[in-house]
Amino acid sequence: MLGIAVAIVGVGVVVLAMKPKSNTDAVTLDGTAVQARLGSVGNLYAMYLESRGTSPATLEDLVVFGRKLKDPIIFNEEFLTLPRDKQRMVIRFSLKLPAPRPRNASDGDGPIFSTYDGPILAHEQTGIHGRRFVVFAGSNRVTEVDDVTFQKNLQP
Repeated sequence: MLGIAVAIVGVGVVVLAMKPKSNTDAVTLDGTAVQARLGSVGNLYAMYLESRGTSPATLEDLVVFGRKLKDPIIFNEEFLTLPRDKQRMVIRFSLKLPAPRPRNASDGDGPIFSTYDGPILAHEQTGIHGRRFVVFAGSNRVTEVDDVTFQKNLQP
């Protein structure tokens, strides 16, 4: 955990940030790695849906599917543990997704996403400072949301 020292100097307040006890105690504010991992989960989920015609029912279904791809995607514990809150990401399964937009000739081989967000597919367990990163099942859009928005978009 981070320790914080506060000193009152005259009429001002000075906040001194203490170094964490170890690197594993540090909570990082940088969400770049979190966003990339959540986007990867959304992409793999969409590829699964496109190839199987249904959403994966379990993490094992998704993991096995990811390993069989031409360029395998490996979901191990390190990948699933998000660096911002140091907790395992939550992935929701058997979601009903909005219909993807029609495929264009220029789309390539990747999955096609909806223009509609749909429900939250995966997210940080707790995030930080009352906000957490989420990926929406339909659009594969990754964004940081507050708790009210989070609760509203958990509905199937």
